[in-house]
Amino acid sequence: MTSTFPDNHHQSGDKPSPTPRQWWLLLAAAVALGLAVRIWAATQWPANFQSDEAVFGLMARHILAGDFTPTLYGPAYLGSIESIISAGFMSILGPSVMAFRMSTLLLFALFFVLHAVFTARYFGYPVALLSLLFLALPGFHVLEWTYQPVGAYGAMFVIGTLLLLVALPELSDPRSRALRSAATGVLLGLGFWANNTMILYLVAVGLVAFLCSPEWRTAYARLSQLAASVVMIPLAELLPVGVIGVAGLGVLTFFSGACSPEGLYATIGSMARTGLVVVCLAGAGYAFLISRRRRQLGLELGAVGVGFGAGYSPLLYQWIARGIPPYWAVYPSCPTGIASRTKLLVREILPALWGIPTYARLKQTAGIPLLVWLAVIGLTVAALCLFLWWNRVTVWRLLAFTPMDSRVRPLSMIILLFALPVLISILASNTVDLYSIRHALMAAQASAIIFALFLVWLLSKVRGSGVIIAAFWVLFVGLGNLAYANANWLVKFTRYDPRDVARLEQYLEENNIKYGYADYWGAYTLDYLIEEKTILAPFNGIERYLPYKDSVASAAKLAFVFPATNAPQPTGALNDLQSFLADAENPVGEGAAYPRIREQLKGQQVGSMARVAVWDVWIVADR
Repeated sequence: MTSTFPDNHHQSGDKPSPTPRQWWLLLAAAVALGLAVRIWAATQWPANFQSDEAVFGLMARHILAGDFTPTLYGPAYLGSIESIISAGFMSILGPSVMAFRMSTLLLFALFFVLHAVFTARYFGYPVALLSLLFLALPGFHVLEWTYQPVGAYGAMFVIGTLLLLVALPELSDPRSRALRSAATGVLLGLGFWANNTMILYLVAVGLVAFLCSPEWRTAYARLSQLAASVVMIPLAELLPVGVIGVAGLGVLTFFSGACSPEGLYATIGSMARTGLVVVCLAGAGYAFLISRRRRQLGLELGAVGVGFGAGYSPLLYQWIARGIPPYWAVYPSCPTGIASRTKLLVREILPALWGIPTYARLKQTAGIPLLVWLAVIGLTVAALCLFLWWNRVTVWRLLAFTPMDSRVRPLSMIILLFALPVLISILASNTVDLYSIRHALMAAQASAIIFALFLVWLLSKVRGSGVIIAAFWVLFVGLGNLAYANANWLVKFTRYDPRDVARLEQYLEENNIKYGYADYWGAYTLDYLIEEKTILAPFNGIERYLPYKDSVASAAKLAFVFPATNAPQPTGALNDLQSFLADAENPVGEGAAYPRIREQLKGQQVGSMARVAVWDVWIVADR
């Protein structure tokens, strides 16, 4: 490990340092704490269960029934890895919400262990312990994505951290390098199957490996001679301009699709894509040609390809056998939106990522709590600024594509894992609100290491300061966020008290209701909780499972289920039901009902309307 802060190995006082065994006991306690927090959050499911998650549970149930799908129902931009694991737990524990949440709990337990191994090996035990504490007690909006199988983030963190561990060791034996390449390929295939955000781990690992390679060192030396003799500009000054140019091609390729006029920017994007491919292939080809280990590199690249095919095989099979190509959920973007997205990032997403109240919440805070939060913000900014300052040489080498020493590879990867999600959040139009924090979650892992490095350095300068700040953070920020979470779970439809669900299920059974509709945020949750005894399709939002849509559309008798707090006037009149479904502002979250459903209602009449537990249930039938 190289020093990332001045004197960060200085020991103050005469007390002996803990032994490795003692350190691992402390790390195990931190892992247990992180898992306990997720288990606590998972057990709150009556208050934090919603349709996006329920879809994963329904997929797990269908997998148990023999109906396997490799991707998320609806827009297939996520893999079904966590649903497959959930199916295993459900086969043992039954079809409860906690049973299918066990997959995420298992994956995050593995992630914490892998993170502890990675940080202890490359940054030291104190950094490993402190960074685990940051991850164990996250901000509310990070916690929201780390106890439930929404987004496959548990799989992404496990696979991404494994990739870091596999990529870093220096191996000289050709067979070991080939095996590592195959393992890397498998991890990449599984990662891209689980969540396309895995590409950021790939860029972090691949870019650093390239800059530390002997091929790039040789190419850089030759290019330096060429620049000095032909262009007469030092390569150190010329290459950053080239990097900016290539970065510009990347922006035009991936982040200009929403610019106007669309036809012109489609052409510009196509040209930029061609230029980017040419530059990348030329650079890779030149490095390969000048390499003294071409045979070994060819073997390793082949092993990566074979491994990737194995890991990505479920999607490859779906593409080849069923004609369904892989799907990337990236909205068309335009650089003109950078200012607004940067503002959103600074005011909401980054604070939430670090467990700090958003700008809007801070404005509502006063007195001592406000002063304490301002102190937390000051420490956070100080940690980031000092980290960048003391590692400015490494940061510049990354920006300027200067050959790097392999000793700074772990540090360089952490820098990229923090910077890349932030950069993508600024460029991509997927960044639309606070919940877009999910696209930057891996920056939380990098931030935890950065903040831990800061505290270790602080401890080396002022005895006990790092421990005091860490204890303060745990008590005020960590536990404060858990208290906030307990009072502010994102209830998007209603709570799902098991007794209320049982009453609804009984009512639908007594009235012989097999099909019906609900708002998107309630439809799939109720489908899961009543074990599909009544099929509820969403009347708005995303129709993720088309068999539900088709069966409900042809039913002669239907139930419309609304939360009692957001329902039509309880008159039992058909026109009140129709008016409510036509109003884009009334149904929570997803707007008015589909026109085909409102058209379907014209040929029906209301049979009954009743308050059942916390829901209003309208039963309609064909005339």
